[in-house]
Amino acid sequence: MPDHEEPNARGLFGGVFARGGVDADDTAWLQAMLDTEAGLARALERAGLAPAGAGDAVTAAARAANFDPNELGGLAALTGNPAPGLARALARQVPQTAVSAVHRGATSQDIVDTAVMLLAKRAIGVMQADLARASDVAAGLAAAHRATIMIGRTLLQQAVPVTFGLVAAGWLTSVDEARAGLDAVGPRLAVQFGGAAGTPASLGGPAADHRPGRGAGPGRGGARQDRQGCHPAGPVRGRRGQRGHRCRSARCRSASAGGVPAARRLFGDAAQAQPGCLDRHPRLY
Repeated sequence: MPDHEEPNARGLFGGVFARGGVDADDTAWLQAMLDTEAGLARALERAGLAPAGAGDAVTAAARAANFDPNELGGLAALTGNPAPGLARALARQVPQTAVSAVHRGATSQDIVDTAVMLLAKRAIGVMQADLARASDVAAGLAAAHRATIMIGRTLLQQAVPVTFGLVAAGWLTSVDEARAGLDAVGPRLAVQFGGAAGTPASLGGPAADHRPGRGAGPGRGGARQDRQGCHPAGPVRGRRGQRGHRCRSARCRSASAGGVPAARRLFGDAAQAQPGCLDRHPRLY
């Protein structure tokens, strides 16, 4: 590697699966789970379910640099996910008066699912910036090549002529639809707080009343006011009935990448049937 080049800090496959400004490595995952625990602690304090100052104490300790991802990964083998080990490690980092605010009323899936939503929220902003640039490029190509004739294709075979401008306009439509989808799903990224069985019963007291509109725990009010950029998604129900917003998020993020393979396939098909066409039109291809 030349001296002026920096090694890829994202690991062996980071250049393939983590391009651009989206950060989803171990540290990002760890911090997202810690942000979830910290938000829960602040909500518990506001709801009167944790001592004064507990929220700030947990938030101060909830820094990824304070934890060893490798150690937590080893502990995850015992429970199937890293949330239990992280909760215990976080409890050791806070003052004794704040321990009761760590992970109270939550289950592992609450922490992991909300962390996923936080990572998605942060990724959507980066993706929107990339898509905006792609949209501008596609619009420019559509305008510049509205009269540039090229061979159309069907089932990888040559078909009737089309213009490259028309093809680029199709890319533009796909990109803009993906941007609209991300705009719609972003505000619906929801906090997950269902507890072990979909109710806040483990919180105790009035907060444990899981009848509609009755519970006063953080899942009913406080957590929805401290959502780390996630949308409250209405009344909190059991996690088994709250999967739609995650599916919508995944679909929209997948759709945002749909135009890239289409463009790549066009150039690959052209090179396969007419190897010389890429040389004759270097600026186009």
